[in-house]
Amino acid sequence: MESILLIRLTLALLFGSAVIAKMLRPRSFLAAVAGYPFVREAFVRPLAVVIAVCESALVATLLLRSTYEWALGGSAVLLVLFSGAIAVSLIRRGSADCGCLPLLRLEADAMTAACNVGLAAWAMLALLAFGDAGPQPGFETTFVCGLLATLIVACYWLGNYARTVSRVITAHVNGA
Repeated sequence: MESILLIRLTLALLFGSAVIAKMLRPRSFLAAVAGYPFVREAFVRPLAVVIAVCESALVATLLLRSTYEWALGGSAVLLVLFSGAIAVSLIRRGSADCGCLPLLRLEADAMTAACNVGLAAWAMLALLAFGDAGPQPGFETTFVCGLLATLIVACYWLGNYARTVSRVITAHVNGA
């Protein structure tokens, strides 16, 4: 059962850090939402609020034992939607600010979208393997493969964040 707790805490940390960053830099987050080619200007602010509320609700429900199954499903849906938004933006414009950490203005790429899909798959796998019915036969191997894939995704994300932080610090030091 510790595995499901690890997944819940990882997703709660992911969404929680994104919500905090969005609250600290709301204008940057609004700019990221406005940068998606399919979001009309009138819907930028309402969509930004909906995203922040959904992420906040996911953090709370991931931490509660009685609601984590709904939260795992909701996390998967939201991550897949984010991946789709990034993919559409990359196809139409060639670039996308994912809006996940507006403080850093992280530039999203195809790997970002793939990482989100990987995290969504991990959440769904956890839901299937550790739901009310308990661990299902045969899921152990699949779960370990999912965990390894998630570690690869985490390494990519950390590398991407480190590169972005390095650019921000360099720009600040150089006075740009």
